Amino acid sequence: MQRVHKENYGAYEVVRVLVCGPNDGHTFFFIYEALKGMGVDAKMLDSRYDYEILFNETKSFNPDFLLLPRQGQLYEGVKKIKEETESKVYVWNTDSRGSFQGYAGEFGENLVNLFRISDCTYNVAIGEVEMFEKEGMSSKWLVQGIGSENKPSIKREYKHEVSFLGSIDQLHEQKGGRVSLLRAIYGAGYDVNLEPAHGNEACRVYYQSRVNLGHAHSPDLGENSVRDFKIMGSGGFLLTQWFRGIEEIHNIGVEMDCYKSIDECVDKVKYYLENEEKREKIAQTGYEACHDRHKYSDRLKTIIEDYKQWT
Repeated sequence: MQRVHKENYGAYEVVRVLVCGPNDGHTFFFIYEALKGMGVDAKMLDSRYDYEILFNETKSFNPDFLLLPRQGQLYEGVKKIKEETESKVYVWNTDSRGSFQGYAGEFGENLVNLFRISDCTYNVAIGEVEMFEKEGMSSKWLVQGIGSENKPSIKREYKHEVSFLGSIDQLHEQKGGRVSLLRAIYGAGYDVNLEPAHGNEACRVYYQSRVNLGHAHSPDLGENSVRDFKIMGSGGFLLTQWFRGIEEIHNIGVEMDCYKSIDECVDKVKYYLENEEKREKIAQTGYEACHDRHKYSDRLKTIIEDYKQWT
């Protein structure tokens, strides 16, 4: 008998999915947890350590499809899976480099080989989808979402004017001027919190910061960061950099806001620090929107529907 799971958006047949990604409490762990919550028959392998047994586990578990990260060491196992099983292979590429040469140069040629033999690569940047399709590869646009993020169960007491939790290095400065942006905000006289935080502590920082900054290094490519969803999902106010496609994801000025230049960012930091009621209303609306339509289960529903359509 075919099992059926009922969600708010209707009933669908249960599929079997093998997730092979870093089991580190981040993206692919959230993906696995979301699949289980949706009633999917899912199994997880840690791609950092279990990649050599990927083929054997696929033969044993017999999944309808595998969901993998952009890790070149998975290529040999996937090649054998494609040759000897009927399981589909989907890669969720949660980063962007703008060229296959960029991927090969940073991660090795086997990552590009993995992209080429996969049945579909889901990319978080629109420009990457265009790049993959130009090379004859199947690709779709699929941004990330929230995992376990939620408002901390404490009274909101602001500890920071502005916070940014992310990498601050020469790469991000060269590609997007991230260091220059943060220096400009600090130079305008605002407290800028840059202390790293993860998991529940990051949620607390987002919630207790008046303004939380988002920043990408390739906005014209359509790069967006899961950081944006984490901020909104924690009840924080998000002011992020504009990127291609942002209007299709967020209701700008209602759920969050964005900037296109350093000067505009500084101006909007000033505006939202001075308009607390409006800022907190946007943060609340963004929180509700994020938990309503930006969960990992919402993204995985798309992948499951694609699988059923393609097969």
